[in-house]
Amino acid sequence: MLNTVNARVLTGYASVLFVTLLAAAVLTLNNREVARHVNMFVSETLPALKHIDNIKANTKSMVLIGYSLYGYTLEASEFDEQFDRIKGSTLAAFYSLGYTDNDDLLQDYEALSFSLNALFETMTADSVNWDVARSDLQRITQLASQFQQGLDEVRVSVAKAANSRTAEIEAQLFSSQIVVYSLIVILSTVVLIAFWLTKRSIAQPIACMADELDELAKTRNLVTVLPAHSTQELNRMTDSLQGLVNVFDAGLKDVREAATGIDNATLVLTQSSSASTTSVANLRLEIDALVVIMDALHEGMSQSLTRSEVAAQVAQQSAGDVRLGRENVQQTATAISDLTADIEQTADILVTLQNEGENVSSVVKTIADIAAQTNLLALNAAIEAARAGESGRGFAVVADEVRTLAARTHQSTLEINDILEKIVTAIQRAGATMSSNQDKAHFSVSLANELVDSLTEGEATISSLVAVSQEAATLASQSQQQVENVKAVVDKFNGLGSDISGNNEQVEKASGTLIQLASNLNILTNKFKLS
Repeated sequence: MLNTVNARVLTGYASVLFVTLLAAAVLTLNNREVARHVNMFVSETLPALKHIDNIKANTKSMVLIGYSLYGYTLEASEFDEQFDRIKGSTLAAFYSLGYTDNDDLLQDYEALSFSLNALFETMTADSVNWDVARSDLQRITQLASQFQQGLDEVRVSVAKAANSRTAEIEAQLFSSQIVVYSLIVILSTVVLIAFWLTKRSIAQPIACMADELDELAKTRNLVTVLPAHSTQELNRMTDSLQGLVNVFDAGLKDVREAATGIDNATLVLTQSSSASTTSVANLRLEIDALVVIMDALHEGMSQSLTRSEVAAQVAQQSAGDVRLGRENVQQTATAISDLTADIEQTADILVTLQNEGENVSSVVKTIADIAAQTNLLALNAAIEAARAGESGRGFAVVADEVRTLAARTHQSTLEINDILEKIVTAIQRAGATMSSNQDKAHFSVSLANELVDSLTEGEATISSLVAVSQEAATLASQSQQQVENVKAVVDKFNGLGSDISGNNEQVEKASGTLIQLASNLNILTNKFKLS
């Protein structure tokens, strides 16, 4: 059954294919399992971690806007808008994680939201109760810390699940690695067995046949009969070699007859090739001179094209840099103009503050006058109470308290006047500084606009230079292409001359060689033993 090389080779290949298919099936199953775990990791674990991180960030943002509302750095409308946006994003993340309204963690978040709403109501009331606001803020901080701890626990559990899936993936990959190593071992074993069978069934018979052919070559006995072998292919090879030997035997007989005709033909061929060689040599000298001229022209055109392309690229880059600079300067001018408007608005606000400070001073003065009059009235009341005797003693106590309150009010108005004078002085200095900054900003805007105009003109000039450079590069490229076409024709013509010259030389050499070969053929054919 296995008496042919094809059958033996096919058996080996079938074994390798079977082992490979088996390993491929195992690897496919492992890869599917790995892909399943990876898909679960990507579609479930990673989004869950991302949602948890988003919830933590939103929680910090909610606490931050609560502190901002408490510190009056955030308006009520802005707080309401940011609170709704953050809460909507957080609830969406919770629902994506599969939480329901009855879950403890979601209820903790609702408690935090409720505390923020309570702080909002406290801070937006007509009269702010700061004690309640501080209490709400402390509760917000406490609830946020508790909520963050719960989120950390959830994140740890998700991370453990991720580590578990990673371990399963590593196990599947290790199993695939074991299968690959097993496949390598099995294939190595099959290769060694195939090598041994090939050596015994093919290499050794071929070596024996080679020895027979070596012996035939040494003895030059073309009537030798080659022995048969065990496999069909080797027997067929032996028959083919035997037929080849017989063909050699018949061919050498014909060679003897052809050698004589070659001697006569080579003499005529030598004479004709000598005449054509002289003509071709003269033609090659003219072609070589033309090739040198075309090479110099091609080199010059290449340099011109390179310089034109470099000039176009540099000009294009310069135009882009000028355009970018113009846009940056224009943006700077716009920013300075906006800054000027802000400075003007700030100056107006400072003037308004100065006027309001003066109004407050007049109000404080009025309060001081009222306090003085109150003090005087209290003194009169005390005198009248003293006249009244025992019945006016209670009224005297009230009069003393009123005098004390009037004195404290008078002292407070003096302190307020001092503070207002300092504030008004600072506002006046700030107004003077704002006026100076406003003039400088107007001057900067004027300079920036002039620079934008200059850059615009420079960009137009460079753009025209780019167009000229690109046109020059195009013309140089076309000229170079034409020179290359002409040079290709000349090179082709030169190649034909070289081929003709080389052919003539080869013909002359071949003529001499043929004469020698014809002589050698006669000698060699006489050495063989022919039938």
